[in-house]
Amino acid sequence: MQRRLILAMVVLEALLLRLMYQVTLYPILAIVVGGYALLRGPQLPASRRRQSIYSFLLLLSFVALWQLIPFQAAAIQGLRGSEVTYVFAQYFIALQVLDLFFRKERMSALIPFYGALAVVCAGNVYIPVRLSVVFGAFSLLFIGLSVAYFRSRMTPVARRGQRPPRRAWVPVAALLILTGLASAGLSGLVYQHRYRATELLVDLFGTRTARAGPGYTDDATLGSIVRLREEDLGDQTTLRVFSKDPPGYLRGKAFDYYNIRSEWRDMSTPTTLAPVAPPEGLADLRPEQNYFELATYEGVSWRRVDVWPTRYIMTGMFSPEDAAVVAAPDVETLTLDTNGATESGEITGGIHYSWFVPQNPLPEAITPRNRWRFKRVPASIDPRVHDLARRIFAGRKTPSEKMDAVVDYFRANYRYEVGIQIPDGADPLTHFLLVRPAAHCEYFAAGAALLLRIGDVPTRYVTGFVVEEWNPFGQYWMARNRNAHAWVEAYDDETGWQIVEATPASGLPSPADVNVADHLADYARFRVQELQVAAFLRGTEGVMAWLGARGRGLLAIAMSDSAGMLALKACVLVLFVRYLLRRVWRRRPRRMPEAPLVRALHALLAQADAGLRKRGLTREHTETLHQFARRVGEAAPECAGAADWYDAYAAVRYGGEAAESDLTRLRRLLPGQRKEPLPGAEKARD
Repeated sequence: MQRRLILAMVVLEALLLRLMYQVTLYPILAIVVGGYALLRGPQLPASRRRQSIYSFLLLLSFVALWQLIPFQAAAIQGLRGSEVTYVFAQYFIALQVLDLFFRKERMSALIPFYGALAVVCAGNVYIPVRLSVVFGAFSLLFIGLSVAYFRSRMTPVARRGQRPPRRAWVPVAALLILTGLASAGLSGLVYQHRYRATELLVDLFGTRTARAGPGYTDDATLGSIVRLREEDLGDQTTLRVFSKDPPGYLRGKAFDYYNIRSEWRDMSTPTTLAPVAPPEGLADLRPEQNYFELATYEGVSWRRVDVWPTRYIMTGMFSPEDAAVVAAPDVETLTLDTNGATESGEITGGIHYSWFVPQNPLPEAITPRNRWRFKRVPASIDPRVHDLARRIFAGRKTPSEKMDAVVDYFRANYRYEVGIQIPDGADPLTHFLLVRPAAHCEYFAAGAALLLRIGDVPTRYVTGFVVEEWNPFGQYWMARNRNAHAWVEAYDDETGWQIVEATPASGLPSPADVNVADHLADYARFRVQELQVAAFLRGTEGVMAWLGARGRGLLAIAMSDSAGMLALKACVLVLFVRYLLRRVWRRRPRRMPEAPLVRALHALLAQADAGLRKRGLTREHTETLHQFARRVGEAAPECAGAADWYDAYAAVRYGGEAAESDLTRLRRLLPGQRKEPLPGAEKARD
């Protein structure tokens, strides 16, 4: 009964996992394996030590699964750590299935506890009200199964024919049911007020949970980027970039509308791009790569930039300036908005993509409608800001001159500092521009964009990364959380879009002083990410290709003629020669020669063994002479004389110093030659 209840709980939790995370394979696998364990019976010993070992090995396997396989349900977001709870929901279901394979009469009391953890982890997602009701129903059903399970465990304790006392389970059942009802109602309230709950977690833990990934956010409220840069995860890697030259600015998101609440908004219009044939000169990538054209070029040379975002970056694609073509594996659709930002919901979990930049890019033309969007200024802006813009741009005519003027103004009159104090009721950007307090990059970028718009220059507010740190082990550039940045793109009819960096030099992201161990560890994490992506995109074939590439890399390193490799080869050669000298050509100790009498006794024993072997009786290597003698006497009564001879031989061989007369008697009475019983054989056998 207990095993059937465990399987019922596993089925319930597997269905709940399928409902919440939209995964199919694992729930089916858990149900099938649990049913097999129930029908075929357990096979494993149930000692506590073995159970602990199996549970620990199972935990290690799921941790490896979490690290090697990208998150399959990236679009599902929970209050905190949806990815971790997704994996642990699977782990707790597997623990219950594992318990079905143990050989024991009374199942563990921890099974409902594991099930409750699986239900809680499966429910760590934002779901609509209708699914909240379904989740509550599943929770109540699980509580009922848990109560039945505990009652079945109590049944053997009670006397035969007597029910367990109601006091032992009725109040517990009532409490569990009330808890389930309260949890169902609470889950609905949490979903209804999920945004306020998210902000509360941000205030409590200082991290952005649902709206941002490490080091990047698509939120353009002033202060959103610096909050991420100054967190404890500031040293965490977010991008790895393969490029011949330093990548510099990689844009993730561009914004075109500024409102009076100190927020930049994206009011662009997206366009869906379809894959195209590889442009001329770009046919060197693998066949699974799909190409998308952002701008058309013919007969040009290209600069390639490969971007590997970490698996935690779930939004945006980070592109270099003037990128015209992008290639990504197994991506069917890509969107390009009128702000120049690209996005694809198929690029998640650390999947890489490649940008191609023409060596001589042409200026991009913008439509009158877009020109108006990029020059729009809220009517409620303080008139003193307009006066400030006129003073800055006095005597400056061209857009390029105005860009230089605003940069010179900020760097001459402002200081960089993380954080800014805004008086209550004041507009943050207006206060920054007029009072000139120290501030961080978002204020400099927003202020420059607004002033240039007042000066009739189209601008975009851009967020992304500045990538300038070099990892010598992996031969790639890398960006960390602290390299997140905001800047301005301004438009000139002659040169197109230009980067305007108004932040003082002290506030620009720069490579940190990191030690060799940090770069080596990051290189190891990157290789693991390569394996993740290979397994995710191409399965077993991808894993084998990754292993082959790593093997070829190690072979190339071993065959190189660098000074370090030559020294390593010399050390290996010395160790190998030393091993040969010690293990192959070392002087072996002499064996002590056997006495002639002992050799003669061994020859007699071999002759006796050969005679009995012809009759189907073979002495085992682990069998003593007396044991073999008893077996011979029991198996073949007609060979009783041979059994007596083995007992007599044992008495002579191990009873003290043997004499030549003993050897003569044993040779005369050897089985097949003996005419009379051997005196003393029965006594020796006893």
